[in-house]
Amino acid sequence: PGGTVICFGEPGQTVSSTESFAMSNKNATSILIYDSQMPLIPPTIFTNYAIDFISIGRNNMTELKSESFAYANKLKNMLIREDLLTSLENGTFKECINLQSLQITDHKISFIAANAFQGLKNLLNLYLTKNQLTSLNSEVFVPLVNLFMLNVNENLLTSLPPKLIA
Repeated sequence: PGGTVICFGEPGQTVSSTESFAMSNKNATSILIYDSQMPLIPPTIFTNYAIDFISIGRNNMTELKSESFAYANKLKNMLIREDLLTSLENGTFKECINLQSLQITDHKISFIAANAFQGLKNLLNLYLTKNQLTSLNSEVFVPLVNLFMLNVNENLLTSLPPKLIA
């Protein structure tokens, strides 16, 4: 049986590494990291643990790096919310080959690179709500061959590409 590792920071506290709290439960399958002021997701989260669920928020994160997910091939559900992301770059999630649900909500995302979702052939649900998207290029969603639901509510979109809704 797995467990959950929880890291909730105190106001003004910075958590620079997850090793200190992740060591407490080697069987963890879920990790919650909130209010820790951790600027990046360290790849060590996925190196030593069979994590299939991660929820992260309010950490003042400004970017996601593909290196953070280099060992995230068991990850099935990811929530990244209430941070300061402005874009999703090429290949960010390419190692998350088993990801089924991705929620990146309540950020300032205005740009999604053409290959940001490369490798996510098993993704079923994608939530990009509460961002600052003004347009969507339908090519961004081409790798998502099994996508069942796309939610882009509460953005600055005035239209959707015809290929996206066809």
